[in-house]
Amino acid sequence: MSGPTISAIVPTYNRAGVIAQAIHSVLSQVPAPDEVLVVDDGSTDNTVAELAQFGDRIKVLTQPNAGAAAARNYGVREARGEWLAFLDSDDLWSPGRIATFLRDIKTAAADVVVHVANFTFSNSQQDVFTANGASFPEGHAVRLADPFDENVPGPYLQCSVLRASAVNDIGGFDETLPIHEDVLLFRQLALRGAWLVTGDSVGLYRRLEDDDVALMDWESSNPIAFYRSRVGSNATLLEAPNLSPARRAQVARDLSGAQFQLAAAHAAQGDTAAARKALFASVKTDPAPRTILRALLPAILGQSGYAKVLKRRNSSLRPDMPTAAREKV
Repeated sequence: MSGPTISAIVPTYNRAGVIAQAIHSVLSQVPAPDEVLVVDDGSTDNTVAELAQFGDRIKVLTQPNAGAAAARNYGVREARGEWLAFLDSDDLWSPGRIATFLRDIKTAAADVVVHVANFTFSNSQQDVFTANGASFPEGHAVRLADPFDENVPGPYLQCSVLRASAVNDIGGFDETLPIHEDVLLFRQLALRGAWLVTGDSVGLYRRLEDDDVALMDWESSNPIAFYRSRVGSNATLLEAPNLSPARRAQVARDLSGAQFQLAAAHAAQGDTAAARKALFASVKTDPAPRTILRALLPAILGQSGYAKVLKRRNSSLRPDMPTAAREKV
């Protein structure tokens, strides 16, 4: 194919029943990616045997089970393309996925580091942008010169193409984070260059019956790990040298909010000492009057104080967002 070179990266773990469908959706692209890298993250099912049917049309990379971030980083290290297009092994690209990217990138300036398209949820047929209250045109992409503060839905790696040099400069995905590593990478990329965003849907986001690794499942089943990861993601971003004062304050507010939610998670499990430590960290990170007032309720009322604050927060969230809008690991 002419134009920029593209590496498709498909991490997988125990997806023998669906991995072939995902790969077929990649290989059937016209034009096709320059290479397809499938990273098997230590699968214990029949995944490797399923991959054998594709022969040299794909490059299979194997590693002991180390998580999504490590698997994607393996693919990034081995990729030779100028651009990296990701697909989760239970999702599908639509015909024209690569063509949509090439259509938009051919006239783009050299400072573009991310191309974002739309994606459709299989359980509702609603699209990512609509679910997140965003609107972007179809048929072409708009340029966001300063994407950090824009309402771009995501992160959805399945519908994004990333400039390889920018990803490598950042150091790839943060492997210390079991989740939110993609959130962090997108926010880091938003500080490094312009984005192109199109409303064209380029794939299908699927939640399978046995899918137990959704981000919101983590929030309910292991809230301490969930909020620790959010804290870690924001803390890393806060160290970015190119944050403006206004953005540094914004990230500090996000970090403070994550620390508050971590405190609430500890309190719900009866760990009062850990809850107080996280609550103090929340105020120290963002010592604004509203943050202090937020901390006073649980400091005075205990667990019921956390419940009051979080109830107020949850009531402000959109009730119509489909379950599948919660990012998978």
